Amino acid sequence: MKNERVFLAATGRVLSRAEKAAGQWEVTRPLEGVKVNCIIRHRKNPNTVYVGTQAGGVLISQDAGKSWQSSGLTGIPVKSLALDPSDPRTL
Repeated sequence: MKNERVFLAATGRVLSRAEKAAGQWEVTRPLEGVKVNCIIRHRKNPNTVYVGTQAGGVLISQDAGKSWQSSGLTGIPVKSLALDPSDPRTL
């Protein structure tokens, strides 16, 4: 299935993911119950997305927000994220 468009939005305690494929929108909530404070997308790989959470540290998705794994700082509120423009491997 070809990814035509993907949107991520953090609203309260829900991260919503909307994907348009084959002319239809599908909305999921892959991180329900996780308070997301910030979202950043990798410049060179748009399928890589990071979120900073209130209690779960930094989470990373390699599939445009379908699934998430911890990438550190668990238990620490993360209020903002930035990627190093000269080295996008550095968050």
